[in-house]
Parts: sequence; structure tokens; C-alpha cells
Amino acid sequence: MTSLSKKSGGGLPRKKYPPQLVLRIPPSSYTLKCLAKDPTDPNSAVELYFQVGKDNTRDRVMVDLLMEMMYEPLYDQIRTKDQFGYHVACDCRWTNGVIGMHFQVVTSSKSAQEAEDRLEKFIRDFRQTIVDMKSSDFMHHLVALAKQKLDMFNSLREETNHYWSEIRDGRYR
Repeated sequence: MTSLSKKSGGGLPRKKYPPQLVLRIPPSSYTLKCLAKDPTDPNSAVELYFQVGKDNTRDRVMVDLLMEMMYEPLYDQIRTKDQFGYHVACDCRWTNGVIGMHFQVVTSSKSAQEAEDRLEKFIRDFRQTIVDMKSSDFMHHLVALAKQKLDMFNSLREETNHYWSEIRDGRYR
């Protein structure tokens, strides 16, 4: 029994891991539409994904900062003012060493096309928001991101989830 547990307890050697393939998305758009199983379901969900490139520290920080600056205005404009949906969010995504940004709207009051058009308009308009941003506002976002990165974990569960996601996404160093 002891020899069995020693043989099976070591895990798979790194060289025998299956390859993780991630394709670079061509610089165009691709739409995937799925109909709901229930045709009477009034909900629509839209996710826009922008692939940034191979994971590196500089781009990761820049994407984190951009999402820090965009999250509240996106929620305020699309969720609160435009009343588009009950879930509006943006965040970073790391998939097998590739950085991306995603924007989501889930709504029961608008069509998927209306939600997609509104997200795209927000993103286009946000360029000007960045150009017009005062340095003090920019520094506020920068400091907020730094504080977030330096925050201690509130529980063992939170810390464990953080490290498992780092391991799963291949970012743990």
C-alpha cells in the first residue's frame, strides 16, 4: 500500500502536461449569438472581449488601471442612468498567458444588439474621458489601484481562491 501512494502522489511531471493553446484573435470582430432555451425569457446578455496580447507586467498593470478607471463610469452610465441592465461590469481576463478585457451587460429591458451598441458607444466615448481627465483624477485612480494590489486578504478562503486562480491561469510566480 505504501508503494502505491508514493507512485501516485507525485503528480504529473511538467513535461507531460498537455499543451495549452490560445489563438490570437484576428483584428476583426466575431459575434456568437445563442438563442435562449426558453423563447419567453426576456433576458439578453452581451459580452465584449478585447484581446490585448501576451501577458507581461506592463500591459497587465495598464489593463488593470484602465478597468479601475472605467468600472464606475460604465456602471453609472449604462446601469444607473440608461437603465440598461441589472448586471453591468468590466474586468480583466487572463487566459493561458493572454491578457484581455471584457465588458458585460445582462438586461431584460433591451435587446442584445442595443446592449452591444451601447457598450461600444461607451468605450468610444471613454477615450475622450481619458484625454480630458485631470492629473489629480488620474493619480486618484493610480493610488486606488496600488492600494487594491497591496490589500491583505480578509480570509483564508479569499487567499486560497486568489492563489488557485493564479495557478489555474498560469500566472503564479
